[in-house]
Amino acid sequence: MAMKIDFKDKSFIKVFFNQRGYVLDFSNSTIISFTFDSIVIDIQGKYQLSKGKSFETFIDEDLDDLVLKLSLDLLQYYENLPESSLEKNDERNTRFERLKKRLLYYPDIATEYFSEITQNLSSYFDSSYIDKQISIMLSMIKESPSNSIGKAKELLELCFKHILDRENIEYSNSAIMIWF
Repeated sequence: MAMKIDFKDKSFIKVFFNQRGYVLDFSNSTIISFTFDSIVIDIQGKYQLSKGKSFETFIDEDLDDLVLKLSLDLLQYYENLPESSLEKNDERNTRFERLKKRLLYYPDIATEYFSEITQNLSSYFDSSYIDKQISIMLSMIKESPSNSIGKAKELLELCFKHILDRENIEYSNSAIMIWF
């Protein structure tokens, strides 16, 4: 599917979701889980930048189909956030409605395209990916032990999800998060 998101919409996506390096109310660990669930990519792991810079780089450089999918999932997430978790005011809600309307003009994302991505998860989630994540954790131990522990928990969560997906076992993210 060859879809092209124009420059204005990409800019609008970046500005709406990324406020001074904070992507909505996500922590480093929750953005990894969210993006992996949405598009089967840990964007922060892929670009090795802060969550805000990783998000912007993803919007600029990755496939527009994936950008649209993640953006629509983020819109849905934002819509379901309680009023107290983010500053939701009339201006922000107006921008939300404008962004939603603009993104919904793009063609629907092909189900086959994303099922193909899911089927290719095994090739993405291989031993070299796990080795890379372990290497990142080890390099973080001295400077930021808590981030290293968080990265280890994320890796375990992704492993569990991968196994459950491969075995076609249904689960909810909240049930998996209980273990962590």
